[in-house]
Amino acid sequence: MLKQIYLALQALLWRNPWEQDTFDYVLPVIWTSDGQLGGLVMHYDWYNRNERAPDGEDRSLPYLTPAALVEFAPVVWQALSGRIQQAPLRFTIHLVQERVNEKQADNPLQSQALQHLDLVDQVVERLTGSSATININNQDQMLYNGIRLVTSVTDHNADSRYVTQLTFECTIFDYLTRVKYVPYLIPNNQADGLLCPLPLEE
Repeated sequence: MLKQIYLALQALLWRNPWEQDTFDYVLPVIWTSDGQLGGLVMHYDWYNRNERAPDGEDRSLPYLTPAALVEFAPVVWQALSGRIQQAPLRFTIHLVQERVNEKQADNPLQSQALQHLDLVDQVVERLTGSSATININNQDQMLYNGIRLVTSVTDHNADSRYVTQLTFECTIFDYLTRVKYVPYLIPNNQADGLLCPLPLEE
């Protein structure tokens, strides 16, 4: 289910990942407080200590900014009835933005220099309260609900770019009853064979 959640966050922050002809996964349906998707960042990726340039912060990054890098905390699952699991999920958005100097109160460029805080507010607003469902065995099931901001860490040690850490929490669900059916021939005493569907867990 983390794959579905990762793609849902991608749709919320960057652009819709399902604007293509073929898929190999179940598509979630997403609700947001402002009814909007995408358009906040220019790059979206898995967090792997890639918020800084490999050879030092002053070097160019291998991606465009602003960028959102997603880090998932360990998940502790709780079993529910019907082979359904739920868990509280914490994830951190590492929001990478280029730095603009001149934040002094008497500087005419102060407003431009503080624009990185505007994007922080926009990301928080977009994610807060978001929820998503997915269709499993022709039934809509909750994927996650109630995203809320837990902590935010503002970068006060930036040289050429800011990295703001926004940690969110929500409740996620995993459905172990997802099955695929394949033909399976079971011999019996009355006929040469009986064609039966055999459920296979994903």
